[in-house]
Amino acid sequence: MVALTFCSCAIWSPLSRNDAAAKAQVEKWVPVGTLMADAQHIMEQHRFKCGLNTTGSWKGQRNNVPGAVYLECSFTERDLFTNENWRVALFVENDKVKSVDIDIYEEGP
Repeated sequence: MVALTFCSCAIWSPLSRNDAAAKAQVEKWVPVGTLMADAQHIMEQHRFKCGLNTTGSWKGQRNNVPGAVYLECSFTERDLFTNENWRVALFVENDKVKSVDIDIYEEGP
């Protein structure tokens, strides 16, 4: 008899440090039309921390969207000297993802 074990473990595939490539990766994980709850679950499986933003404005590297409703997901990769940060906005309409934007930045000395 073989027992199968299922795990809701985090999936880690490195996200590109290039904005366009990282956005394309996120759009593969979370296609437009994905339910917001499913999108959050998917992003959290990829080790992002997510929360719904209904009162603020998204300020990414390329887009500033005032008054938007979006699921903001973030991940930080730390090494000895720097932190590489990914912020993802999954813009939501009617409880579904309608578009994606990304902001990548580094912190450190």
